[in-house]
Amino acid sequence: MATYLLTQLNEQGVLTLTLNRLDKLNAFNSAFYTELTEAFNQADTNPAVRVVILKGSENCFCAGNDMADFMNGMDFSKDQPLVQYMLALLHFSKPVIAAAAGPAVGIGTTMLMHCDLVYLADNTVLRLPFTDLAAVPEYAASLILPRIAGHQRASEMMLLADKFDAQTALEIGLANKVLPANELFSMAEKSALKLAAKAPVSLRHTKKLMKAELISQIEKVIHIELAHFSTALESEESKEAVNAFMQKRKPDFSRFN
Repeated sequence: MATYLLTQLNEQGVLTLTLNRLDKLNAFNSAFYTELTEAFNQADTNPAVRVVILKGSENCFCAGNDMADFMNGMDFSKDQPLVQYMLALLHFSKPVIAAAAGPAVGIGTTMLMHCDLVYLADNTVLRLPFTDLAAVPEYAASLILPRIAGHQRASEMMLLADKFDAQTALEIGLANKVLPANELFSMAEKSALKLAAKAPVSLRHTKKLMKAELISQIEKVIHIELAHFSTALESEESKEAVNAFMQKRKPDFSRFN
């Protein structure tokens, strides 16, 4: 079985999870989601783990969902790999630091909203392509992004589905810092070591308190979005979007209303 996730735990309690499906630009498929879920669930109960760093390479973070899964129809029921990963990261009790460079598309962007610290390389290109795929936002992005960026900026990013850069992500509050790609991982490690040296129960309780008011609402919105997403995948609009993607052309939605 292919291993898409590299794991390394140091003596200070920093667990580094490296996305490692670079031939597919770290696009997520069911097996990848399963590995991520298992890694987060195990880390949550492992007392040796104090902090998690989630990263890709200096040139690629995550290109979103694997289009092969997308074309074959995705199952969004609660026990499926995608949903299990979303819930594992959402409820993870310890600090998570994301270090993203290069493409961060779809869930490659939305999962940043569920990390505690986000560092971006200056080569990071983010995108929420859902309307271009005749789909809807996922991972509670429809709830979280307007709260972070404001309604107008969130509308620009989700309705127009244009790419945006790391500096824009920083300006709207989606990132903590923007750094040169060759400094990204050292910055993430530096912050992780600072966190790992702090009182672990205090960190967990502080994180829980900051999320307590919204956590049940976020989980509810995740399932609402995925229900809409599932319906959208069965639509004629979606078929046109997927066909256009495979044929490397722009989709033509002019016949739909």
